[in-house]
Amino acid sequence: RYRWPPTIPQIANVLLHYFISNSLSQFLLIFLVLHIVLHQRCGFNISRRFPLIVRAAKKLKRDGLERFLYSVYQRIEWFPIPKRIRRRFAELYELDFWRNVLTGKSKYSDGFFAYRLDFNRPLAEGPVKEVLMELDHGGLKMLDVGSGPITTLCQGGLKGSPTICACDPLAAKYRELLNELGIDHPVKPRTCSAERLCRQYGEEAFHFIYCRNALDHSEDPVAGIKEMMKICKKGGAILIEGKINEAISENWKGMHQWNFSVLEGEFIIQGRDHKTVKVSNIVGDEFHLSAKTHDEWMVVRIDRK
Repeated sequence: RYRWPPTIPQIANVLLHYFISNSLSQFLLIFLVLHIVLHQRCGFNISRRFPLIVRAAKKLKRDGLERFLYSVYQRIEWFPIPKRIRRRFAELYELDFWRNVLTGKSKYSDGFFAYRLDFNRPLAEGPVKEVLMELDHGGLKMLDVGSGPITTLCQGGLKGSPTICACDPLAAKYRELLNELGIDHPVKPRTCSAERLCRQYGEEAFHFIYCRNALDHSEDPVAGIKEMMKICKKGGAILIEGKINEAISENWKGMHQWNFSVLEGEFIIQGRDHKTVKVSNIVGDEFHLSAKTHDEWMVVRIDRK
């Protein structure tokens, strides 16, 4: 049995045990205890000898194991880790991005989110307004796929009482974030990934399906497009907007694991393994696909006949 405060050899023994067992989190926490006890017993300031480990131990204690490992991974993204863990770190990257935006710490904070928060604003000029003006005969049902915490869709200028839904794999975390920051919006995102839309909403559920700069974050964008086609009503439309080859420009960080491009009117999806898919090959005769570019963005429209 150890007495408190423990002797230096006893602490060294415990520290060595955890180091050998390769339990990083417990090793760093024990190291922090060692730092405190040594300083109390003999005035030895271990932080001067091992400042990096002491800082790491304090960060681990403050942030928790998952956040600590994520901060380490950000500095060594080249290191091979399991896909599931890489995906979880990518989700933390995305949550940090939105927290910075919503708290005014991002270049996207000014104007952009004040614009999104105004649910009754008139439709801005662009592809979304162009499609909605064609489809709007009153009572439109719309879905924003990969909406983030606040959808870009609005009801201003539309006939009747349009129904707007939003979904995102991280919706539960986004709702927590909005509640924490005291932000309210009439459209609350529902937890659902692009690959599971039909299971969540059923077939032919929406007149208009919109996905802005989000499909490249999915695990399988081709499966996501197929699901969008399933939930699109006859006579409806799917609109996908995104930056061209964003995975390359973002150096494959976070959720950016797919490149989108438009070549001679073809919507092309390319993964990190350089395998490419022409989306027109999976659309079928019941749909019509058109794709174009504007500056660094691509706009893909899929109409159901």
